[in-house]
Amino acid sequence: MIWKPSYYVIPREDRTCPNCSLKEIEDDCESQVELRQHIDSLADDLKRIAEQQVVPVDLEPYVKKLNSSRRRVMLVNNILQNVQERLNKLNNHVLKETAKRKATLDPT
Repeated sequence: MIWKPSYYVIPREDRTCPNCSLKEIEDDCESQVELRQHIDSLADDLKRIAEQQVVPVDLEPYVKKLNSSRRRVMLVNNILQNVQERLNKLNNHVLKETAKRKATLDPT
């Protein structure tokens, strides 16, 4: 693979929110990556079969459908990553605001 999904470039500690449960989003992102890898593998297998044998069935439409599915999976994965990043930023903002308010209410 030439490129790595940005999900794997972000350090693990930055991908999760310490005070809220984002496990579902993280699990969804990982399952999307796995699904994309399976689709890539299946598309490669179909291409190899089509190249090696005279197949009575044209596999090209199926390869195109798999590639289309792959693009949709990548799109969903990117959306999930963006949502997780926004939630992390929101959580950081809430933590900062909470710390400020605690400091003003409890000056000791």
